[in-house]
Amino acid sequence: MGRARATVLVALVLSVGLAGCGARAGGPTSVPSLSSPTPTANEFIDSVLRTRDLGTALTTIGATITRGGRTTNLNGTGGVAFNVGYGDLTWQDDAGGSFRERSNGKGLFVQSDPPGGPWTRYDGAGSTATGRLPDVLRGLGTLDDLVIEGTEDVGAVRATRYSGRTPVTEVALGQLGFSAGDAGRLAAAAAGEQIDVTVWVDQRGRVVRVDRSVDLPGADPVSARVTTRLGDFSASLDLSPPPSASVTAASP
Repeated sequence: MGRARATVLVALVLSVGLAGCGARAGGPTSVPSLSSPTPTANEFIDSVLRTRDLGTALTTIGATITRGGRTTNLNGTGGVAFNVGYGDLTWQDDAGGSFRERSNGKGLFVQSDPPGGPWTRYDGAGSTATGRLPDVLRGLGTLDDLVIEGTEDVGAVRATRYSGRTPVTEVALGQLGFSAGDAGRLAAAAAGEQIDVTVWVDQRGRVVRVDRSVDLPGADPVSARVTTRLGDFSASLDLSPPPSASVTAASP
């Protein structure tokens, strides 16, 4: 198919609904009528909304970040809650170390030595480089230059592949493995740059994989790649805070 740009009305419909605080999982979704909708945008947006309304999914996330010639690889497994952008993920780094992050309405809890180590509470998900990665659906409803690229297998699932772009912003860079401070500085220096986003939707209309990538030129070039795979939708997910006796507040 040819190129199809999501209309401004589509962006308005989803800028709230997919910003990490959408309708309760499993609840009704009300989408106003669109004037002159494009088939590509409509089908894709329906799939993102359908996925959001499933509430949760189990996930694996792989992130590769290169700054000034130094590359960091992280791999996370756990679960995500679509409506609120929270999750519970255990991460492995290049050196074989691990840490766990659980986010909810009370903060971001980081366990440096899972499964039995103590926890540290941070005020916001952007406090760490990986804290925003569970918010996988954020921004998908406002992609520019949306294109259907055909079908292919994602694991054992046949899926339609879509691609689009989104401007570099602090929030968007947070979904690529940058803490709020780093994301803010990079976004300020990268006006006009774009993030490439590829999304796979299965035959039941569920988002099963999301890839995000960016290359930022400059004196200290930066690139990042994040692949998120989703399955076992509507799985039970406990995001309650860890026992208070095991939690200390992060230093200001």
